[in-house]
Amino acid sequence: MKDNKPGKIAILLTSSGDELRNDLWEMVFLYYFLERSHFHIVNIIPLNDRDNAHLIDKIGNSGFSLGDLVTIDREVGKEIEAVIMTGFSDSRRPSVGDLHSQGEIAVEKEIRRFLREMFRRHKPIAACGLAVMVLSNAISDISDSPLTVTVGNDPDTDRIIERKGCVTVNTRGGEVIIDETNRLVTTAGHFGERKINVVYKGMENLIEGLSSLII
Repeated sequence: MKDNKPGKIAILLTSSGDELRNDLWEMVFLYYFLERSHFHIVNIIPLNDRDNAHLIDKIGNSGFSLGDLVTIDREVGKEIEAVIMTGFSDSRRPSVGDLHSQGEIAVEKEIRRFLREMFRRHKPIAACGLAVMVLSNAISDISDSPLTVTVGNDPDTDRIIERKGCVTVNTRGGEVIIDETNRLVTTAGHFGERKINVVYKGMENLIEGLSSLII
């Protein structure tokens, strides 16, 4: 990396209640591959998340060194090289079925602002599973060209994302789509297939894809 220093990658974490709203294995493999690649991890906590204390406790008391903990602000993006979004607070949309029927997803304004700032600064951004919906909602209207993304093979979710003017690509478990024009990497994660070896491969490919976009 630059000056032989480890590159900083931000993980955008969200929660609902006192639970992390991410698949356990996605998170384990994500941190594993980031650590193996010698990235400096910065855990980003949304400012307006009601459950910040629970989230911070869960990370801080995990028994492992999982990087720095910071909140979203207007300065944090200057030091990071890439952003990973692995989940979202679904308290306003309690189930995938509801997401499909309503055809929309709520994105907290601080998360939206942060993602838009990172996109405008040309930071590579990765999203896994339903976080791809958040990403498409947050930045599709400020992109000069359509976002190309994947959530695996789910026609209903594809239709929701395509309403934002995005292009969706069907993929098998563990595969990623790299949109070099918009500097995005997406994968289905456990949303595509709930097999540990498939999620493992997806997280490995996600980090490799994100690394390839870092200048």
